[in-house]
Amino acid sequence: MANNKRRKRHKRSGMRKLPLLIVAVVAVILSVTLYSQRENLLHKSSVQDERIRDLEMQIQKEEIRRAQILDYENYVNSPQFVEDKAREKFGLVYDDEVIIREGKEKEWVEPPTEAESDANVGTPAQ
Repeated sequence: MANNKRRKRHKRSGMRKLPLLIVAVVAVILSVTLYSQRENLLHKSSVQDERIRDLEMQIQKEEIRRAQILDYENYVNSPQFVEDKAREKFGLVYDDEVIIREGKEKEWVEPPTEAESDANVGTPAQ
């Protein structure tokens, strides 16, 4: 009979440890799962931070480009632009300007006299 009591006690003590073991295993599994999720979120966060920095840099570049476009628009709408294009495309000059052309030899071109300039108004310089 004493032997039976020992067996029952042994079974009972083993039965008491089983729920603790199950709780410990569940706790370890939860810990590992939470840790892996935390690492995943930290990685996503760093990727998003990098993307935010890239987008902020792109915004700054686009703002600079916008300012340059606005400056060019102001230049295009100015009389200076018209004058520069007339000089570049048509070779137009003011009456009192001296033109020096380069070729094989540098030559001096005399400005037109008043009579010549009145006759050649609106014609390209040669």
